[in-house]
Amino acid sequence: MSTIGELVQLDAEAAFRSDVQLDAYDKPHNRGLLRSYLFTDAAPQGLASSRSILKTIVDAYNNGRLENRMVVIANYGHGKSHLALSLANFFGRPAGSEEVRIVLSKVAQASRDTAGAALFDEFKRNRPRHMVLRLRGDMAGSLRSQFVRALEEAMQGEPTLRNQTPPFWFTEAEEQLRRLQGEHLQKANAYLKQYRQTVDDLIEAVQARRLDVYDRCVGVIFAAYGIRPNFGAEVSLKEIINWAAKELCGPGKAFSGILILFDEFSLYLQNYVSQKSANELQDLMNGVDDQRQKVVVVAFSQHDPITYVQSLMPAGMVRESVIRELSRLPQKIFLYSLMESVIDAYLNQTPQLWNELKPAAGFFSQACDVTFDAYQRRYKQIVGWEYEDFREKVAKGCFPLHPMTTALLCNIKLDAAQGGQDPRTVLEFVMDQRQRLLNEEPVKDGHPNWVLPIELVDFFGSQLSGERYRMYDAARRKVGNEPGKESYHSILKALLLHEVAELRGGASDQVSQLATMAGLDEARTRAVLKIMVDEHTIRQDPTSRRYSFWAGGLDVSDYERVLQTHLKDIVLTEDDIQKLTNFNIRNVPPVIPWGHAEDWSADSYLMLGRDFNASLVRSKLLEYRIDFSGVVEGVRGVTFWLLAETQQEHQNLSKNVQAILREALGETNTVPILVILPRDATPDLLDSLKRLKALQRFTIDQKQTYNQMYDQDVASVKANIARILDSISYSVNSITQLRPVVAYLTNPIYRDALAGQSVLNAPTALALCYQRAYLQNVPEFFTQYKLSSTTLRGPVKTVGVTLLGNQISNNATALNATPVAAAIVDKYLTTRWGILNPGTKRIQVPTNPRINAVWNYLNQKFTPARGETSVSGVLLPLLNPPYGYDYNTLVLIFCAWFGFNAQDLRISINGRRCQAGELSEMLAEEKIGPKEFINRICASSKVVISRQDPSLVEREVRDTLKRIDQGGLSIADALQVKPVLENFSGDDRNDENFRNQAASTAEMLSREIERAKKHDQEVNRISKLISTTHDLQILIQLEQEIRDLPVCTVVTPAGVGRTELMSRLDNCLQDRVNQLCQDAERLDDPREYSLLKQQLEHARRYLKTQGRTMLANQVGAALQGLEIAVGMLERRAQEELLRKRIADMDPRARLELLYGYRQDLLSITDASPQIMTIRDEKLLKIETRITEIENAIRQVIIDIANVTNRNELTLWQRRFASLQFQADDTPLVIELRKLEPVYQALEDILGDIDKIINAPAETPAALERLEQQLGDLTIQYQEVLGDLLKPLINQGINHLAKRRKDSQEQSRLVFQQLETDFRTNRETPTRLISRLEVQPPFLPDDLCAGWNDLRERVQTRIDEDIVSHVVERFTSIKNPELRKECFNRLRCIYEKKEN
Repeated sequence: MSTIGELVQLDAEAAFRSDVQLDAYDKPHNRGLLRSYLFTDAAPQGLASSRSILKTIVDAYNNGRLENRMVVIANYGHGKSHLALSLANFFGRPAGSEEVRIVLSKVAQASRDTAGAALFDEFKRNRPRHMVLRLRGDMAGSLRSQFVRALEEAMQGEPTLRNQTPPFWFTEAEEQLRRLQGEHLQKANAYLKQYRQTVDDLIEAVQARRLDVYDRCVGVIFAAYGIRPNFGAEVSLKEIINWAAKELCGPGKAFSGILILFDEFSLYLQNYVSQKSANELQDLMNGVDDQRQKVVVVAFSQHDPITYVQSLMPAGMVRESVIRELSRLPQKIFLYSLMESVIDAYLNQTPQLWNELKPAAGFFSQACDVTFDAYQRRYKQIVGWEYEDFREKVAKGCFPLHPMTTALLCNIKLDAAQGGQDPRTVLEFVMDQRQRLLNEEPVKDGHPNWVLPIELVDFFGSQLSGERYRMYDAARRKVGNEPGKESYHSILKALLLHEVAELRGGASDQVSQLATMAGLDEARTRAVLKIMVDEHTIRQDPTSRRYSFWAGGLDVSDYERVLQTHLKDIVLTEDDIQKLTNFNIRNVPPVIPWGHAEDWSADSYLMLGRDFNASLVRSKLLEYRIDFSGVVEGVRGVTFWLLAETQQEHQNLSKNVQAILREALGETNTVPILVILPRDATPDLLDSLKRLKALQRFTIDQKQTYNQMYDQDVASVKANIARILDSISYSVNSITQLRPVVAYLTNPIYRDALAGQSVLNAPTALALCYQRAYLQNVPEFFTQYKLSSTTLRGPVKTVGVTLLGNQISNNATALNATPVAAAIVDKYLTTRWGILNPGTKRIQVPTNPRINAVWNYLNQKFTPARGETSVSGVLLPLLNPPYGYDYNTLVLIFCAWFGFNAQDLRISINGRRCQAGELSEMLAEEKIGPKEFINRICASSKVVISRQDPSLVEREVRDTLKRIDQGGLSIADALQVKPVLENFSGDDRNDENFRNQAASTAEMLSREIERAKKHDQEVNRISKLISTTHDLQILIQLEQEIRDLPVCTVVTPAGVGRTELMSRLDNCLQDRVNQLCQDAERLDDPREYSLLKQQLEHARRYLKTQGRTMLANQVGAALQGLEIAVGMLERRAQEELLRKRIADMDPRARLELLYGYRQDLLSITDASPQIMTIRDEKLLKIETRITEIENAIRQVIIDIANVTNRNELTLWQRRFASLQFQADDTPLVIELRKLEPVYQALEDILGDIDKIINAPAETPAALERLEQQLGDLTIQYQEVLGDLLKPLINQGINHLAKRRKDSQEQSRLVFQQLETDFRTNRETPTRLISRLEVQPPFLPDDLCAGWNDLRERVQTRIDEDIVSHVVERFTSIKNPELRKECFNRLRCIYEKKEN
């Protein structure tokens, strides 16, 4: 059989690297990385393939309407940097380059059609390459500095731009810093001490393109020379991008456009939010947005930037500011890397050898089934694969990886490595495992010899998930490494992978998946899992039965010790049982015809039968009552769910409960009780409840320490309690469960309600008890609306208000407009209750027996004999048994009874006698509903009702008619007696003639009330106008309106009379005239003069026509004062303009303006003393500044004669340029312009002199030629420079003379050194003769003979040494013949030379 290495071959170009970085763009292995990258074309909805990202960028360059700012988001290890490198090469290399060819071939492999690949080839052929700027988020320093460095590097990489640099301030700053010498350098370094820097350090910072040192550079030059330099303004990132796009990109330019690739963007954000550099990210994005179709920025991030920032920063203004900046990176692209396809492309299975796996086909299919089921959503719904596609691409294409290994590997999110180690990647794992199995057979022991999923744990370790890995590691250490534990460790690894992958499914699915991952059968897997659960190595959820690790790897025994300390003194009370089970037991809703079931639901209590007693029963039967806070609501019913701890207790429970109910209640009508007996005893429930109570005693720290253990224990105990309660039909769903009638016990007086029943559920049993307990309740009412429902409360309130006045028939249209109100009137009040007459809709004595009984009850409680009777004592009993009215029905019955008997009733509220209408107003208030109304009349407002004898009512009406005939009623009195007349006239029981008289008088009284109200309204309107209007004409017109006010006799108006109102008007007129005159006197703005004058003139004319002469004369005097005031204001305004004009004269202005300012100031002579003082101060400053500039100009003219070198000339030129600007357009500029040719000549000659004196001169003759060249300069520059020329030429000649002298001195030293070396034998004669071969050109004449003599002496010594050597060698020849031959040869040489 073949080996796995033979079966599975690697892609020839898969030279895999685990350290792909964008920096590889300039490295030798760049092409290898390009060949190893695989573009993808397909991606699920919402995600993007690498090919589509490339197309998005291309489209952004082709279409200016498309977004050119984007962020590519993908998890670690999914190829972001590899994609970035491919993009950099595609856009940054020329069209015909090998790199572009590789990328295009990779794109073509991924493309579904040839046209899709051709568009990228066409894009490259039609334009030059792009400038690629590579930014990194993990680089130190500001983004601007990094961007400038990247820009300069890109420009230097382009041959046509190699000698160019961006026109920013760096170059000028560096040049000026390098020119610093001597005293200037010392001053500069002294200045930089505050920054702990030297000039050299600052130069390095400038070379590093640090934008933050701009101000420091300016400060250094100013400290050295006293002149503030202009390097060129500091530039923003936006300006840099716009410059680069405009100057470097486009037709005929070096680049087609700019691509900014921003790698490690998440790290950049992490640093950015901590340092919050001044909006540099916003600056970058704005610049990119300015240059659509030319510039594109692509950031690469592990996280959604906005979500990541929200996790890094607390909410507030700073975070919102960063998020606003990130909104300028609007296009989010989520990179989709189908890693299965990548692995499939790397691993090529040999078709001829694949059949060798057929013996293991069954295991192969089983593994595919389990994996495809676990990841069906990914492969079927997202990727779109069918089962056969999965087998081909994953099971076969990724062999020797187990299908589950491949699925996990491609779906688990790997964390960054811990402890600073390099993170390990997906493909690195693939290569490592193939290498491990390289020489093994593909089938082993009948199974495919594949890489099991648990190998992922050994390879990636904590990269799988730091927190979960720690839990796994704790479990692993608990298992230990004894022999026989191998399957334990395999299952723990599988469980780690299962949790990290968050695989779904039931308990059986989990076991199957764990067995597959561990390479074990399911039976062995289940057995090991059970052992580890029993040993508390792992946990099993009591509900789902799924397995997982303990949080943090905690020791269960330690947890149990803590729990036992809390269990020691636990005693369960009735409240404990209720609280500990309230998640299971809920109130029982009865089915009744007079209200909503939830409003009438009985309070439920769960308790032990032994805790049930008479005192407890009585404490739960709370009826409606009043205390200091108002009406306190009672309960409608109570349900007791009893528990029996033992069988004996269960057998005696029914008899004991009946006895307790008789003791507690006797035969009284009270709130109905329903006791529900358990189906069986529950001996283990108490232990579970105690454990739950102990768990609730855990401190916050203990809960956090044992987090998962605690949560699991709570869930387990609650589930156990629920199971026990369910076993006795006490669970959540047990309310509707049928029980035998003997399981229910109730109040002794109501026990016949359950007679004749066999089985029934709790709501039905309770409803039967209610019908017996609430015999006198309304026969029917709405059951679909809750008591608090606004749908019901509003209409009840509306109908109640109408009933209080017995006006249902008069308001029929309005009531019918609301369906619920109409139903109350027709269905209930008329038909079911019989309160309203079907024909007239007026209130009648109820025909329904139940309602009539309550009606009679109210009649009996409110009688003339009883006098004043509190409403609360009458109405509250109606809320309790045997009536059981609710707030809505009680309001309706009370309002109907009151409306029917209104003429006989007198009411007091809080001891104050008032009209019946106040009850209507109280109920009609916006925030008052039926409940609030009952609470108010029974408690907070303490309403008292007294009932009169009908004969007394008639006498009261006669007295009222007499009062009206006498007249002089106040409006309040009239409103109080009017209802008395109306009620009397509407009562059919009274004499018809007397009723008619009362009715007509009531109508007349209504008209008189309206007349009095109208009078008061007019008085209020006139009073308001008197108080608010400023128009004299309107005020004077009010005089007639006061005279026209209506006369009232029967009902006296409440407002003031005509005389007082007229007096107010006269006072107001005087006040308005006074105010108008004061405004004239206080005029402080000339712009108000015209309007004020117009108002005064108009007022004077109108007052004269109305006969108010005194007021008119007062206004005339004010007009004269106004003219005087406006004159003073005009003079003051002129002086203010003059003051401002002087203030605007800036002593820092140019000389031409200063001359003008001086002339203007001298022309100011006739002004106030204050202005003259200001003028003199400013004149002094202007003249001082003029003198300074003129002196500086004279000095700069003189100083040009003192310039001796180019540095001095540069400094002089800056002063000159500044002064020339200052003196522009003045006669002095002519003098300065005369220096321009002088400056130019000086600049040229100093340059020429520098070239001459620094030119190489190896011989005296060469130096003489240089001296001659200096002389020639005299002829060239004499005409322009005149006397300035000679010092400069002499300076050059002196420099050359110094060079000659230095060269001669150097030659002398060389000669002396040779003499010394010869004398001391420091050098061999041979080396000395070599050094003496050429005589130095500048050797002084007095040493020339000595040089030649030394050379001869050295040669003589050499010759002597040679003779000695020859003799020595000759004598060492021992063979006589050879010695003779040597002698003869030497002689021949000598003789030949002699001849």
